[in-house]
Amino acid sequence: MSDNTTIACPKCQTRLMIPNASLGAKVQCPSCKTVLQTQASKGNSPAPMAKPGPKPPVNTPGKPGIPPQAKTAQAAPPKEDSFAFQGQDEDEGGYGVNREEDSYRCPSCANELTSAEDVICLTCGYDLRSRTPNRLKKLEHKGFADYVLWHLLASLFTILIIALIVWNVLVFTALPRWLGPEDSWGNSMVSHGFFRLWNTIFSIGAIWVMGKYAIVRFFFEPHPPEVEILK
Repeated sequence: MSDNTTIACPKCQTRLMIPNASLGAKVQCPSCKTVLQTQASKGNSPAPMAKPGPKPPVNTPGKPGIPPQAKTAQAAPPKEDSFAFQGQDEDEGGYGVNREEDSYRCPSCANELTSAEDVICLTCGYDLRSRTPNRLKKLEHKGFADYVLWHLLASLFTILIIALIVWNVLVFTALPRWLGPEDSWGNSMVSHGFFRLWNTIFSIGAIWVMGKYAIVRFFFEPHPPEVEILK
């Protein structure tokens, strides 16, 4: 009888020659690396070994034997205490950490945000949309006096505009009568077309310049400029 047995790989059909002494063990195909489980022949199958039975308890003189139930109860590990801190229930969480509701936090400084729609972190200035860090500036507080000084010139221009409008209305209406008779020097000057023409041109120009400044200051730049406090 030959000392080798030929088997075929079920995956690549490569014929393998296995020694009879190795039958029953796992072998690997050298072509496709498939692991095969060979079957042991009847002549080479080892005799089954009997499992050793439980050893009878040995009674030591002076010490009674311990029944199996007592050994099992004795070998059971004691129940470990919870890791919760003193005064804290186990339902609150181990290691003294309580469960909290999920909150939105800044990915840069990990501070809590007000909501998921925040654009800028108010703690570190991180831009949550563009994912870029920003530098927070500490600015001076603007009080009532700062706003009064900021709008003082615009308020003065507004008063002058109203005064010019009233002046031009008087020039064309009541002022000639207030200056006396028509042949008087003052009445003749005010009623002259040359004076009225240049008075109107000057008034319109002044009203345009002052009005533009007042509108920008009152409606487009109502707040004083911010001043950064240098550390």
